[in-house]
Amino acid sequence: MTETTSTPEGQPAIASEGLLKRFDRHVYGFEKGVVTGALLVMTFTYVFMIIHRQMVGSTVMDDLLFKMHGYASDGEVPEDIKMHITGFLSPLILGVLTYVLALLGVRTRWRSGEQDSATPEPWKRFFGQAFLVTAVLYGFMKLIGELPSQDVCLLTTVLCAIPGIFYARKNGEWGMLVGFLFASAFVGTFFVLEVEDAYPWAGHFSLVLLFYVGFMGASMATRDGRHVTIDAVRKKIPRKHLYLYNSIGTAITILMTVFLLILAYEHMREPLIEYLEFKGGGESKGYGHYIEGTELPVFMVSAPIFVAFATMVLRFSAHLIHDFSAWRRGELPPEPEVEIH
Repeated sequence: MTETTSTPEGQPAIASEGLLKRFDRHVYGFEKGVVTGALLVMTFTYVFMIIHRQMVGSTVMDDLLFKMHGYASDGEVPEDIKMHITGFLSPLILGVLTYVLALLGVRTRWRSGEQDSATPEPWKRFFGQAFLVTAVLYGFMKLIGELPSQDVCLLTTVLCAIPGIFYARKNGEWGMLVGFLFASAFVGTFFVLEVEDAYPWAGHFSLVLLFYVGFMGASMATRDGRHVTIDAVRKKIPRKHLYLYNSIGTAITILMTVFLLILAYEHMREPLIEYLEFKGGGESKGYGHYIEGTELPVFMVSAPIFVAFATMVLRFSAHLIHDFSAWRRGELPPEPEVEIH
């Protein structure tokens, strides 16, 4: 069980916002846009990498059929047998399996509808829909295997960004809009400058994006009040002293976060200075200044850590000022609502 507090009904949050709260809301929207964009890019680049690897090289089914014919690896297989397996037998088996799964899927979807139980199942329509699904999946995988990864990733980025940008603009979430635009520009520039045909970069690039997701997500949790807290002592504190207890705990949290912020700054400062000096010297790219497999500067890994901790310090400071001022005025915290998970 966890305890949460709610805003009283009939008090619109946005209407009563001050300048700083409104700014914080837009910063939160920016973080949400960046995190959402990074998660989408991580997802589709990993999926595309796996599909491309299977379409260009030997698939798991190919290797299984090679072993069933008595060959330990594809290098030992005669060319005529390899062509028969990779060009006919393996695609046929995978196609039949996909068709059967698609058939079961469309039938399950039909049965979960609101039709009468006495209505006969339209198997002809099931067969046609399953064939269409199989053909679309094969065409999609064929495109991933044939087209350069740069074109595929740029097109997918645009298709992911457009709905998010329209949603943010429609709802007046300007921070989120900037976040989507920033994320799209960042990954789009990477795809244009550093990506060519295959996907050897996908794993390293996803690890870089993971830092943005993890630390900006932690900053968002700070604003939502969903960061890790210890409730065992808090539940024993009299209600009139809760604001003071929260203030003391928040002050300690700020000190620890500032310490981590300094560490993040030191970790970012030296690679950033070296990178600027390196670029100012006009030299060619060196391994020590770039992340392996991506050609991204090393400091871009520690940059989201520094920004996230700085934002957390500001948000915790706002909580500290609010709680301490409320305790000084003798206010009581709102009654907690108990949520059962």
